[in-house]
Amino acid sequence: YLNKLFTVLKVVLPQIGNIGILLFTVILIYAVLGVDLFAFVKPQSNSGGPNINFRNPFLTMMNLVRCMTGESWYLIMQDCSRTKQP
Repeated sequence: YLNKLFTVLKVVLPQIGNIGILLFTVILIYAVLGVDLFAFVKPQSNSGGPNINFRNPFLTMMNLVRCMTGESWYLIMQDCSRTKQP
């Protein structure tokens, strides 16, 4: 059984890599949109501090992963529902 498991794992790993690249591309597209739409949202202390913002694409991608996993997404939503001030 262990041999079959490793054989299936060897066949499936390249396909998982392709799905990972596709997921990364989708998150990157949403991150660029998030930077464009929510760059001027002032970071609030209740949502996690100064690192929870949409000022650069890397932090935006981390925030999107945080929202996808359900970790205090409603606090980020409340901050983004405020009016933006450039």
